[in-house]
Amino acid sequence: MSDAPTPTPPTPTASPRRAGTILARLAEAVRQQNWFAVALEVLIVIVGVVIGFQVTAWGQARSDAAREQIYLRQLVEDLRETERLAAEADSALGPAEWSHARLLQAFLRAQPPPEDSLAAWSFEWINVIPVQPVMGAVDALIATGDLTLIREDSLRVAITRYAQAMEEQTRQVEVFDALWNEGVKGFIRRYILPELYLRTSPRTALDSLARVSRYATVPEGPPRRPFPFDGASLLDDQEAYHSINLGLQAKSGFARTRRAMVDASRALRGVVEAELDR
Repeated sequence: MSDAPTPTPPTPTASPRRAGTILARLAEAVRQQNWFAVALEVLIVIVGVVIGFQVTAWGQARSDAAREQIYLRQLVEDLRETERLAAEADSALGPAEWSHARLLQAFLRAQPPPEDSLAAWSFEWINVIPVQPVMGAVDALIATGDLTLIREDSLRVAITRYAQAMEEQTRQVEVFDALWNEGVKGFIRRYILPELYLRTSPRTALDSLARVSRYATVPEGPPRRPFPFDGASLLDDQEAYHSINLGLQAKSGFARTRRAMVDASRALRGVVEAELDR
């Protein structure tokens, strides 16, 4: 025979025992036609149910408030990141946008700029950083239906409007990106970027790049120039002017979308931070 202990039956919980006791007392009061006792027992049951609902609702409210705070803090971080990305793009693209405008103006100047300047501007203008807003918290609030966790009506409206505004700005970025690609493709079909790179970069930097990168397009040592850059020919090239102009239009559009994103982000962040400070 096995020496294993005989399993002990689980002890009933207090709640079923209490319910059974109440029902027994209620049945006994009905048999005795003690209607006061019947009413009292029924009242005890109703009060218990109401209290139970209130406790559950209180716990749910605390949970919802905690989740709201998590969403709002994450939303602030997303908004700050959007602003940071836009600021970084503005800073990084400043020289390229300046070169881009000078290059386009060179086509219309009576006295053309030096060829080295034209080569540098032709190489530098092909730089762009499309910025997209960081939408993790906003998208999660809307997709999951958790936007209802935001108790302040005006804040819910502000978040919804921000989402709509960023959707529109994202569409604008896609439009300007297509315009940008059209301009760049038209230019690089006519002018070879490695040749412009040779004209604008120190030889030591080119040799170092050739040694360390398997993808370097410029070889180490004295190069051959199969497609020499000619500034005068560039300024007589109508297709090149068209491509450069398309690129500048796209950059101007990108800059407008960045400003719009930053303005909307700062406005919403002010409202959210005020709510968090309450």
